[in-house]
Amino acid sequence: MIRTLQWRDILRLWRLQGRGQYLDLERYLVAGYPLLRLALRSWVIPDVRTYVGHVRARHAWYFLQTVRREDRPEWDVSFLTPADALAGPDLEVWHRLLHQAVRDAVHKGVYRLYVALPGESPLISLFQEEGFRPYSHEVIYYRAQAVPAASVTVGRSRPYRPEDAWEFRRLWQRLTPQVIAMAEGFTAQNGLTIPYTWTPRPDNRIYLWELDEGLVGAIAVRFGPRGRWVRFLVDPTQGDAVRSFVAWGVHKATLGWQGPVYCTVPQHVGGVAGVLDTLDFVPVYERTLLVRHLAVALQADATTTQSVLSWLDIGGEPAFSRSVELPTAHPCRCGCCPGEPALVENRTKQWRYT
Repeated sequence: MIRTLQWRDILRLWRLQGRGQYLDLERYLVAGYPLLRLALRSWVIPDVRTYVGHVRARHAWYFLQTVRREDRPEWDVSFLTPADALAGPDLEVWHRLLHQAVRDAVHKGVYRLYVALPGESPLISLFQEEGFRPYSHEVIYYRAQAVPAASVTVGRSRPYRPEDAWEFRRLWQRLTPQVIAMAEGFTAQNGLTIPYTWTPRPDNRIYLWELDEGLVGAIAVRFGPRGRWVRFLVDPTQGDAVRSFVAWGVHKATLGWQGPVYCTVPQHVGGVAGVLDTLDFVPVYERTLLVRHLAVALQADATTTQSVLSWLDIGGEPAFSRSVELPTAHPCRCGCCPGEPALVENRTKQWRYT
């Protein structure tokens, strides 16, 4: 049985949370992850969904929670329990829970579902079987206390301003591999061009590094009552100046803070890990980032859709932020060929009405 959370499930969730796994580490380590409070919010505010699986014959219970990313059409799979039940008949329940979460996300108009899993976790294959695709790998560094203040010169560094959006987008697109840009960024047709992790918010401040040739780096600092979370975007062609910028960024993030500090270093960002080592940061966690692109299945192929839009004079432009596999009819169209369609095309075009 698969369903959403009910009042009678709160005590079961509380008992099982010790066997669970927090997948949204940034929220858990920096701001704290109020699992039960978020679960209760799902009845009032539609930005949290908690799914419950129950196998009556074995008296086994399973919980999966998803959380929306602010006001964006993106959600994170943030918590599951029991995380140690990943074999045999348990896998079937997890598949059904994930399938229900994906199905609900499609009905809500969600563009993407994200999840961050431990580097070698068996959960990776489970999520891949449900359509999630890995797109990046990163290492999380940790320091128990803030870095002592130091005098570091990095040229012109300043907070992010709204008028920097265009130039920052160019910097991010230039330094980010295409597979990551397609997973985290939206095309201009959708109006969302900066990834969630680099979006200025009250708890997420962006600082820019500027030289004569323009922007060459940026840091994002997430503030919370339990810690600081820092990520870097740097141009590796700046050489030794990268070392000074990373050191300055860590000092800036920990200014007036005496608690733990976390830095995440994606696999494509070079020159940062070595500097963190000199600042006594320790690599403590590796994780793989996965994304599930969502879309409503079309009943007609792209050429038919385009012609209909043209005939109705409402226009249409292809947007590549969503993808879906569309089965096509058998080439002979005889109607006598049993079984599945002979051809399956992976089309990423969806039409935006204007």
